[in-house]
Amino acid sequence: MNLLAGIRWNRCIPRLFVFMLTLVAGTLSMGQLAWPADTTPEPTPAPEIQQLLHQLDASDSYTRQLAFLQLEATRDPAAVPVVRDHLKSRNAEIRALSVRALAAIEGAKSVPTLTSYLRDRSPRVRLETILALEPLRDPSVTPLLIERLRDHSPEVRIAAVDVVSRLRDPQAQQAILTRWKLERHRDVRRVLEDAVKRLGSS
Repeated sequence: MNLLAGIRWNRCIPRLFVFMLTLVAGTLSMGQLAWPADTTPEPTPAPEIQQLLHQLDASDSYTRQLAFLQLEATRDPAAVPVVRDHLKSRNAEIRALSVRALAAIEGAKSVPTLTSYLRDRSPRVRLETILALEPLRDPSVTPLLIERLRDHSPEVRIAAVDVVSRLRDPQAQQAILTRWKLERHRDVRRVLEDAVKRLGSS
């Protein structure tokens, strides 16, 4: 009798297993069973960082600039959310300082965000973005930097020439030579001439 009961039980195991799999699959399809969401809290800024973040909203321009520069130096990830919020500021100076700070703190991780500011309405923001992207050396950004060689602001074109001419990329080098033939602004041409000489000696 015990043997018969054991046989029957062994026959039931595969059916029970299939039933359980079907139940789990149905639950998953209904969205009732899922991995728990990542609830890791964002790092809390240290008191000195909190003070700097508070100074980003100071009415005094010098205080704001100094706070941004100090955040760049600390590179504390806890400052990132507030710095990113300041990228949306209507104040071009604040956006420009935020670009620099974000690049310094996040490094390569900031590239997707920074590239959108290469087309910011403010020449200063575009210029600072070019300079912020240079040390990150992300090849995917090269076409966007080349595009700034045609920026309507001479100051932005000068920054673009300086950065693009230092890239070890045939496309970048050709872009410098092409721009040298087209450029008419005296100050930009002077920088281009230096860049072409540098390319020729490399």
